[in-house]
Amino acid sequence: MDIPTHPSWGDDGMIYWAQGSFIFRAPADGEGEAERVTPEAGWLPGFPSPLPEGRGLLLTVRHWEHASGRKNDRIAVVGPNGGEPKELVKGVAARYASSGHLLYTTWDGTLMGVPFDLETLQTTGSPVPLIGGEPGREAIEVQYSGKGAFDLSRSGTLVYQTGGAPRHLSTVCWDRGDGPQPVDSTWIGRFTDLRTSPDGTRLAAIETKETTQEIWIKPLDGTPGRRIWFTPDVVRGLEWTPDGESVTFLKDTGIREDPGAGPSIPFLKRVDSDEPADRLLPVAGEIRGERILWHPGSEWLVYSAGPEDGSTPAGIWASRYGTDDHPILLVEDTPDHHPVGA
Repeated sequence: MDIPTHPSWGDDGMIYWAQGSFIFRAPADGEGEAERVTPEAGWLPGFPSPLPEGRGLLLTVRHWEHASGRKNDRIAVVGPNGGEPKELVKGVAARYASSGHLLYTTWDGTLMGVPFDLETLQTTGSPVPLIGGEPGREAIEVQYSGKGAFDLSRSGTLVYQTGGAPRHLSTVCWDRGDGPQPVDSTWIGRFTDLRTSPDGTRLAAIETKETTQEIWIKPLDGTPGRRIWFTPDVVRGLEWTPDGESVTFLKDTGIREDPGAGPSIPFLKRVDSDEPADRLLPVAGEIRGERILWHPGSEWLVYSAGPEDGSTPAGIWASRYGTDDHPILLVEDTPDHHPVGA
């Protein structure tokens, strides 16, 4: 069974994800069937990133004949109706910036930028290195999947994690157009799940230490940050709620060396409160997948779940936070179709 990965929520009300040789999408309201966005064409797709106003979709294609050569990944785009991707530039995991550019990384950790026209879905200039790209310059941390450790808020704030420091330690930096600046020059560690707040003023991150994982909130104005959560269990899937007042995350109940050994428990933690994190309810069955996905500007959240006791079907579910409404099954996992992995 191919495991779905890299979910993303578009302005067009659709949820997109990669699975096997295809990109899929399904209506977020559960009123339609899941459909393929891309055809079978002999390459592996990944990292779908919807463009604004339903203009189309950015994705990364990895050709089958070069599956062992990571340098052959390409950024591609498809229109709003899907179809054959059109390759744009060499790189991985592109994001669209409101300035009219695509940001993406290469396998050596260079963060690149290239002008992009939303109307024609074409690049309109040459790629330029923004971070890294020269000997001696600190580069972006590149994850095993090939994705660069950076995030871009809707307001235009860029946060990223540098790589190459001893013992895989790194410094988190941000850039608002005047060059990279450390969020905190003394904050050095093993960071994952960098997430900018909806208003672009704060950073949430998971720091892995020898015996614990910690969730930190760091303001981008230079004021001190604060640790809001720590646990000996594995924590992942960090996300801001749309109002910017809380973060959600998954806590795995398996051991640290085998985080998938047990079910994942979803939690919500208010970032300005010393109260414990609350278990995020309602959910259906046992949480699976990488994270819980919030719809921008609403209380709806999407996640994948499998049955704990067989009483509920496995699939992609939607819940409305703060209500007693029953979760809604958007896409069911069947022997012929396996959408689970939000």
